[in-house]
Amino acid sequence: MTNQEWADILPVLKDSIAKIDKVYHPVGYFLEIPIGELAAQNIQHFYMRLVPKYKKYWGNVGTDPRGGRRYCTDEQAKQIQNVLQPNQEKVVAEKNKTIAKLDDGISGTCFISTKAKLPNNIQAMDQETWNEIGVLLKELMKKMEEKDVCHNFTFKAWLGEESILKREESKPFSVFNNYSKSEFLVGLFPRYKLQRWWLPNEARPNDIRISGTMENERIAMVHQLYTRQ
Repeated sequence: MTNQEWADILPVLKDSIAKIDKVYHPVGYFLEIPIGELAAQNIQHFYMRLVPKYKKYWGNVGTDPRGGRRYCTDEQAKQIQNVLQPNQEKVVAEKNKTIAKLDDGISGTCFISTKAKLPNNIQAMDQETWNEIGVLLKELMKKMEEKDVCHNFTFKAWLGEESILKREESKPFSVFNNYSKSEFLVGLFPRYKLQRWWLPNEARPNDIRISGTMENERIAMVHQLYTRQ
């Protein structure tokens, strides 16, 4: 993806959210970009998921009933740390308006936020800040890929009330509490195994944090990938 292609996403994203808000009035949105097979990228080209949220936790993956919330082993997390070389404040990269930190709460995860206060409302996002986020994401992934540390990632962002709820319930994300100046925060999660939901014909978990919906075709795809490991 070129820098211009990334830049072109923002006006489309703003327009899409404005149209959904006008008709359906969700409480917030969840943004996700799967990168690689282990991130459950089921179409082999770039795409972003925009998921409206209508009640607390609906559709969140939350806690995997078999895998927990860790995304990599201690050894893999150490490799990421050695490659990204965070300073004492956990900063691994920064631009004019944005900064990326390596989180302690979920090993190997990087969070990108703005240096100045920015609401978690996509309409408040300016083009320069959005462009910097794209550059930081590519730089971080490139460093890990070049050192053969990780090749699969998931980009996640929470908007509106969804972001507030995520901050309240996600104590493992220690970095959530380290960006007091800004409400906008995105995460880059390394993937070493497929984080699945549930298998076909498997009872769906009762935990409301992992409730949601998936079409049958996607469930089958997840099952196929998961059983390969």
